[in-house]
Amino acid sequence: AATGGRITYTPNDVRIGDLNGDDVNDAVISTGTNGNLYTYIQDSNGAYDSTGLSNPSTYNDYVLFDVDEDDDLDIVYSTSSGVYYVANT
Repeated sequence: AATGGRITYTPNDVRIGDLNGDDVNDAVISTGTNGNLYTYIQDSNGAYDSTGLSNPSTYNDYVLFDVDEDDDLDIVYSTSSGVYYVANT
């Protein structure tokens, strides 16, 4: 079973998918529009490592999609100034 730690923010949205290509589901959690995005990478033991994304600092919407076709999901997000993505490796 997957285990996680305590979060210190109010989650608004959760997207699940394999972000690093290891065939284990990871999570991206948002604090809502104009909020922050956090990634939770699950290891083979079911534990999660949390990382807050510094970019975007705020966003309007986001999806998980393999933009660079490397068999792992990337985070595509929009802001008031455009559409961007964070490539996972």
